[in-house]
Amino acid sequence: ISLNRNDRLRLINAPQPIIETVKQILSQYWSTRGGIQKERQYHASWEFKLSGTPWWACGDEAVMSRFVMCKILEGLQSQGWHVRAALDMCRRQNDKSVLAFYQSLPKIAPVVCLSFNDECKIRLINAPQEFVGLCRDIIQARWIKGIRDEKALNTPCMAYQFKLFGNPWSGYSIVDGLHIRSMLCFILQMLASRGWKLLISADIS
Repeated sequence: ISLNRNDRLRLINAPQPIIETVKQILSQYWSTRGGIQKERQYHASWEFKLSGTPWWACGDEAVMSRFVMCKILEGLQSQGWHVRAALDMCRRQNDKSVLAFYQSLPKIAPVVCLSFNDECKIRLINAPQEFVGLCRDIIQARWIKGIRDEKALNTPCMAYQFKLFGNPWSGYSIVDGLHIRSMLCFILQMLASRGWKLLISADIS
C-alpha cells in the first residue's frame, strides 16, 4: 500500500480480492468524508483517489484517515495479509509511508492507533474504552508536567485525546524529549502485558 500525493492510495502487486476488500473498507469508513472519487489502473498498481486530503490533514480528517488505515489493516489480516513494515521511500512532502505486507494465516484482531499530534497531543483511535484509563494512569505517573486537558473527540469513530502540558513533540527541549520517550516505553510495556504488540510506525498525514 502506497500513500501518495494528498489523496491517493495505491495497491501494488495486490490480488483482486484484496483490491475489492480495500475498496469496500474505503467506501464504508471514508463515506463521512466523501468516499472514493475515482479508481483506476495506474501502471503496476490499482489507485483509489479519495475525497478530501487524508494524507495532508489536521483535526477530524486526520483522525479519520488513521481510523481508515486501522480498518484496512484489520481487513487485510483477516484475509491472511499482515503488515511487515512501514517504509519511507520518497522525500516529497505529500507522499507518505509505503506499507509492505506478507501472507500468512488469517487473523481476526483489532488494530489501534496511537497518534502524536501538534506539539502536545496524544490521540487514541479505534481503541477499546479501557485504553483511556490505562494510558491516563501512565501519563499522570510518567509525564511530570501533567495533563492539560482530555476529551472524547466528536468524530464518527472512537477517538480520545490527551493534551499535555509542555511541548513534548516540538523537539525544543532535550529533557522533555527524553522524558516523553520514556513515558511511551511504559505505555508500550503496559499494552504488551495485555497481549497487544506494536505493528508499525507510519507517516499517514
